[in-house]
Amino acid sequence: MKNRKDGDVVAIKATRYVSYTPPLSGFIELNVDAIYMGDDNHIGYGGVLRDTISTCIVGFSKFVGKGSVLLAELLGIRDGLILAWENKFRNIVRHSDSLMAVELSKRVPIGPEFNPATAIGPLNRPEAKRNSCPPLFPRQLEAKKLEN
Repeated sequence: MKNRKDGDVVAIKATRYVSYTPPLSGFIELNVDAIYMGDDNHIGYGGVLRDTISTCIVGFSKFVGKGSVLLAELLGIRDGLILAWENKFRNIVRHSDSLMAVELSKRVPIGPEFNPATAIGPLNRPEAKRNSCPPLFPRQLEAKKLEN
């Protein structure tokens, strides 16, 4: 490479193809993603329930307030599971870009007593308060049935 010196930073662009595989017959998929605005530590999440032919059954989103990305992922998983349960779905596959959130959500019972701070435990940031997690009920979850 012409005019390149030792220590120069070179950016390499790579194309990555991603495909979606729907859940197995008899299952629905819960897909959750968190948003974190680093300037002021605001968090939120959104999610979707899909059936075996990739049809979106219901979508949801919520602004939470201040917190960590992990907290937002856990809250999204929690509310997505509750929404699925309320819609009579029992075989649910959880997907998130946070493997830690999925694994933590499997170890803590999901229900009225669920407190994401308990799931996070020592992973909480020092400045986060354990009792600052939003309560499960009443929750103000924006859910929309998606029409074809």
